[in-house]
Amino acid sequence: MASGAHLLAVLWERAWAVGDGDTHVASTEALSAAMRICADLDFIPSVSISRIGVLLNPLWFKPLQGHGSP
Repeated sequence: MASGAHLLAVLWERAWAVGDGDTHVASTEALSAAMRICADLDFIPSVSISRIGVLLNPLWFKPLQGHGSP
């Protein structure tokens, strides 16, 4: 997971540099607004992959046969 996170960070940094982000992005207000939402500890709690579907959309989530639910 650490290698994947590092690769993603490198890709974003390169994309920013190639796209001249410092020149073309005038405001980071949208990012700040998104971070305020995600900073809410009740927004989406950290849970196992077998439980995340229930939190994201309880109307469509059904556990796969044989995988059970906690």
